[in-house]
Amino acid sequence: MTGSNPYQAPNPYQAPSADPGPLVSPHDVTLAQRQYWREGDELVVSKGASLPLDVCIATGGRSDGKLVTKNLTWIHPLVALTILINIIVYVIVAMIVRKTGTMSYAFSPEYRKKRIIGIALAIGGPILSIAMMPLGEVFIIIGMISFLATLIAGILVARPFTVKKITESEIRLKVKPEVFAALGL
Repeated sequence: MTGSNPYQAPNPYQAPSADPGPLVSPHDVTLAQRQYWREGDELVVSKGASLPLDVCIATGGRSDGKLVTKNLTWIHPLVALTILINIIVYVIVAMIVRKTGTMSYAFSPEYRKKRIIGIALAIGGPILSIAMMPLGEVFIIIGMISFLATLIAGILVARPFTVKKITESEIRLKVKPEVFAALGL
């Protein structure tokens, strides 16, 4: 207490007597305090964050309000070179060096239908391709081509965004420009 002795220095460790008010204005939010932001052509999302419930992550349109929480995985592209050594080596290295992160987002009703078609194509196409291979030599070649084509097409149709990188604190995504506009970025 400094009130009784005029020669005593103030205590720097003493708690303040009055409330100084908010230290940060709600409008003055730094990148670290936000859950998502734009850096160039990438959408950067903090791990564990939720994107707005009313925005479709795939199209930027109005979502159906159903939140999807996914655990995303990213493996550095150079790890794929270990396939040249052996597929088992690739799987082991990929399991060790992969980065994961969780985020929540929503889809529009139109995109959900498109996604279901893509998943059906990625699963059903290869099954039908294998089923027609015993019909003859020509069907073997057609089956092999359609196996790869339907698998790749289905994956591309069903994928709402591309994970570009995952770090210790953030997930970097490649999304359509419409998504940035819908998020106000």
